[in-house]
Amino acid sequence: MNWFRQTNSWHWLLMSMAVCLAIAAYGCLTVWKKAAEKNGPILQGMQTHADQLVLLVEEDALLIEHQVSEIQKRTNDYEAAARAKVGAPIPQGESSVLHLSNEINRALQKH
Repeated sequence: MNWFRQTNSWHWLLMSMAVCLAIAAYGCLTVWKKAAEKNGPILQGMQTHADQLVLLVEEDALLIEHQVSEIQKRTNDYEAAARAKVGAPIPQGESSVLHLSNEINRALQKH
């Protein structure tokens, strides 16, 4: 009992604040657990969907790289065919695009 007489109002205030904080923390924890139980399957579904989207993006990147390599291969084949047909080096820059386009169109018209 002597301990109660030696405490002042600040001690009681701090103890009451600590008790209130503990009660509030317990309430928040309880609400948090209930929300997690309620929304857990929804959040797991969203995470699964996000993982699937990541896989799709990675597959698209691989597909684009493959398409770029195929286009580069076809361009090289067309250039080689045009170079063999003309017998002269293909011009560089803007004129090379026009020249290659003309040669491809001529080759397509013949076949």
